[in-house]
Amino acid sequence: MAPDHSDFIAKYDREITGDFARSFYGDSGFYNIGDWRGMDPTISNMVAACEALVQRLADTDSDTDKTGCKDILDVACGLGATTASLARTYPNAAVHGSNISEVQIKAAQDRCPSHRMTRPSCLRRSSRPLWTLC
Repeated sequence: MAPDHSDFIAKYDREITGDFARSFYGDSGFYNIGDWRGMDPTISNMVAACEALVQRLADTDSDTDKTGCKDILDVACGLGATTASLARTYPNAAVHGSNISEVQIKAAQDRCPSHRMTRPSCLRRSSRPLWTLC
């Protein structure tokens, strides 16, 4: 039997969607520290720093890799902002988001309606490779 993480998930949902997080990130859907190199570290740049982090990671791929990529798995997709950014950066990829929270999966699905969001238990039960979701 899997452990019950419902209390943790509920607390995390309240934190990620609460007023304090929104004071930093607005309704951007981000909830990470971001990449601050070369940026003015002010509160108003939180969303830009989050976008910069995704771009920094994507910059390791060539343009050919970005257009040729077929599938991306965004583990712990949260509210879907990184998922949306990945979808813009890898235009031909099916971006799949995974999260333990149904609340966050719903928010990510609303933000990225053409991409698939799922709970990790779906991934664990799959007999197919991880990148082929059930």
